[in-house]
Amino acid sequence: MQTEPNKHDLEIDRGDLAGEMAKQASLYDYYAEEAANAKAEADRADASTTALVARTELTIRKDAETSGMKLTEGRIKAMVDCDPQVTAARMDVIEKTKAWAILRAMVSALDHKKTMLDGLNRARISKAYAVSGGVDDNGPDYGDDPIGDSLNEIMDNKEN
Repeated sequence: MQTEPNKHDLEIDRGDLAGEMAKQASLYDYYAEEAANAKAEADRADASTTALVARTELTIRKDAETSGMKLTEGRIKAMVDCDPQVTAARMDVIEKTKAWAILRAMVSALDHKKTMLDGLNRARISKAYAVSGGVDDNGPDYGDDPIGDSLNEIMDNKEN
């Protein structure tokens, strides 16, 4: 699993909007799947850590009972918190949660990129349409269209 997203996947090549639109869905799918896998890993690590904490606490209680030592809840908690295995497991949960958060942010950024691509594409289409003549009261201007011009002339003459 990839933990660090490629920031170049968020860049937009304005000269190739069609290509950018084409690859957007596959990028989103890839990072969404990576985020889901990272979330599952973080959840598994958290569950494993919870079980480790419980086993460690039971061991501490059993050892105290065997030795006749009386422990307060606070002391038991402190002993569990200081256990090297518990500390390492908690650090693992933190790192896996961080990886999931980074990938979740990448998925969100790809949502924003899609919105930007849609806007850029609409702007490009609008600009191309405006340059080609735009729209007047008679509908779109298709440029040199002798048949259309003839039909328009015939229709204009019928109205008069």
